[in-house]
Formats: sequence, structure tokens, C-alpha cells
Amino acid sequence: MKKVILLLFVSALLTVQAQAVLIGTWEGGTDGWISWGDGQKSIDDPSLMPSKYAYATVGATNGSQSLKLTMTGWGQTLSIKLSEAQRADFMANTTFSIDYSVAADTQGVGGFARIQGFTVNADGIGWTGHDLGDTENFWFWNGSPERTQTFTFDYSSLKASINPNPSYIELILTTNGQRDTDPASPFALYFANAQLTGAIPEPASMLLLGAGGLLALRKKK
Repeated sequence: MKKVILLLFVSALLTVQAQAVLIGTWEGGTDGWISWGDGQKSIDDPSLMPSKYAYATVGATNGSQSLKLTMTGWGQTLSIKLSEAQRADFMANTTFSIDYSVAADTQGVGGFARIQGFTVNADGIGWTGHDLGDTENFWFWNGSPERTQTFTFDYSSLKASINPNPSYIELILTTNGQRDTDPASPFALYFANAQLTGAIPEPASMLLLGAGGLLALRKKK
């Protein structure tokens, strides 16, 4: 019986992952995000908020608020320049993800909205852009409901080419979309829960956890 418990404990230990690092919840603040296509202004710049950016409740998957981006067409870019601590978190993890949503359709016309591209600009690799095509897409139709998807990007293959102690890392999301009206009418994407994930506990930490588990088993003998 003790062998079975030990095997289950070791199995659980090997699957433990570090807690996600949040870099964007937009709970009434910018979280350091900027509008890269608008001269890299902060999203709360008076020229951009509330005309282009606003805090909303649609698609609030982590907390009570999301970030609303109102746009038409291609090339609207939402970005963050990671702080020193966030750069360390980026290098310790392997995956970036962000939830994005559209509201229920009230216009009664077709169209689409999507994350068109994702770019990592980092010390050592420079600009590495990824065109996502229509893989991260929402289609609109008459009466289409509120919907949420999660965009996930595994950047583990890029880390070997990034300076181990990078002086800068920038993440850039490019959006695209249109409504089937002439001229094109605005639509909105809502963002929430931007995070870095994928880190595995350090070997020393795993040994400490294992030692604690073994000690607990020994005490029960």
C-alpha cells in the first residue's frame, strides 16, 4: 500500500507546474499595455480612451473587467513592453496566452474579427512575426452570441536565441476584422487574462517537496 501511495505522490509531483504569471487583467488599469500602432501611446491616453480603448465587462474571464478595443480594418496593435521582472518570468516560462471575446451581434450583418498576428521582439532575436491567417477568428451573423476564445502561443523554440538576461522583450498582438457594411462599421474585441505559463518547479524545489512527502510516509510507519 505504501508503495502505491509513494508512486502516486511521485507522479503528482512530476506533473506540478508553477502558477501562471498574469501580465494583463485590465481591472481598471493599463497593466503597462500600449497601443503600438498609435505611436506606442498608453492605452489610457486621452486621445485613445474611451474612443478606441475602454474597460468593459464582456469577456471578463479573470476578474470583473476586460479591455475593449474598438476598430475597423487591419493593423490595430496592442502591445506590452515587459518590465525587468516580467522578462525574467517570460524566460522562466514557455507559453503566452490571452482570452479574447466578441459581444452578441446587434447589427444584423456578417463579418469577422480576429487576432491576425503575434510578434515577439526580443534581445537576441529581434522581430519575429507570426501571421495567424484566419485560425484565431470570430464570424458574425445575425443574432450571433457573445463568444470567447483563448489565443495560445508556445514560444519555447525562441528562447534559445534570446539573450538569457534580455534587456527588452515586447509582445505585440495585431488584429483584423470588418463588418459587411459600406462603409465598414466599427466592431470590438475584448481582451482579458493575459498570462505566461509553462514553468516547471526547479529541481531543488522538487527535491524539497519529495523529501517532505517521504518524511510524511516515514512517520506513518
